[in-house]
Amino acid sequence: MFTLQIVEVPMAGFVKRLYSPLLFDCLFALSGALGVVGVVLDVSRAYPAIAPAAQPLTKGAALVGAIVAAGLVAIVTTRFDQKHADDFVFHTLTKSAFIAMFTLLFALALWQMLFAARLGGVSSYATIGVLVASWSLAYFYTRVRGTGS
Repeated sequence: MFTLQIVEVPMAGFVKRLYSPLLFDCLFALSGALGVVGVVLDVSRAYPAIAPAAQPLTKGAALVGAIVAAGLVAIVTTRFDQKHADDFVFHTLTKSAFIAMFTLLFALALWQMLFAARLGGVSSYATIGVLVASWSLAYFYTRVRGTGS
């Protein structure tokens, strides 16, 4: 008689270490620093020139397709995060990402209302830096204050 034994895959230990709070602390500290440096260095870059689309409907449909595809990837990876991270790490990541998105929106709106006329617009390069720095700041704020859940 044969019995089937389920063997623990060594990958599980790696995944658990991958979701350690210390690793995320280091990752967000580095990305936050790079985000701030990127903002400082990229503010002088001009907006990348974007040529008008020869086929605007095709370009719009491709952009919508990219949004849907990216959204589906985000859904799958978020489920992976939720499955493998402990609740505190998962809630810290999701809450800080949510805060970062609103920080970006508010920062760009304030910039447009208060500073754009005197200092110019914000390039797409600097926008990425603002988003990364915002996520890092929100991550550490959430880490210190807790998730409130």
